[in-house]
Amino acid sequence: MKVKKLLTGLFFLIFITSIHGEIRVGHARISGSLEMPMAVDAIVKTEVTFYEENADWTEDSPAVPFPYKGDWIFTWDSDSPGIVQFIGDLNFGNYFSITDAGPLGGVTRQSYYNFTHHLSGTAEWDTSTNTLFYEFLPVQRNDGRASSIAQSKPADCEKIKGLGAMKACKAFNETSLELEGFVIKLKFNKSLSMAKGELLMIQYGGSGITKSLAEAISEDLIVEIRMK
Repeated sequence: MKVKKLLTGLFFLIFITSIHGEIRVGHARISGSLEMPMAVDAIVKTEVTFYEENADWTEDSPAVPFPYKGDWIFTWDSDSPGIVQFIGDLNFGNYFSITDAGPLGGVTRQSYYNFTHHLSGTAEWDTSTNTLFYEFLPVQRNDGRASSIAQSKPADCEKIKGLGAMKACKAFNETSLELEGFVIKLKFNKSLSMAKGELLMIQYGGSGITKSLAEAISEDLIVEIRMK
């Protein structure tokens, strides 16, 4: 199952820990929350809602923002003024999602265990505007090339109700959990002490009735940098 328009808020706290010559390395701790529920862009109309692992879920449970965190590193090198290297995690921890695919797909529960996306790349850096931009667009379904994942054990799926629930779980188990694409754009101020921007996470997977293109977007990234 893939998720459409997963709205998040992110907070970056960056410490410049080393400056050797013209190389700057910024260590960032991020936190954010996912807006719930989310619509899945698929043939079958579907909604997905995330919950923390200890949430007492019922069919009438309210949809509340789902928190997550992560660590990032940005590296600026004056010998390569047009680029910025980055590496980062999106750590969702232990959580579960409820997927409602209507009468055809049923209602299912997916459980995740210490789940983290690892992201990295070489971003474009515009020195005239202090803007960072990175784009990794999906090519093939389920290739999972845009991220790697870590989890303490494989995610699982169980039926809650509905004739199609077991088929929905089968589709979930056959779908890559890694990202097929992501886009980052951040605009820093002149002193690199603050930045705002957006993050787009893309999953492109499934086939036949489970085919979908999912876009998880954060439009309010905030980056705070402290120079040491």
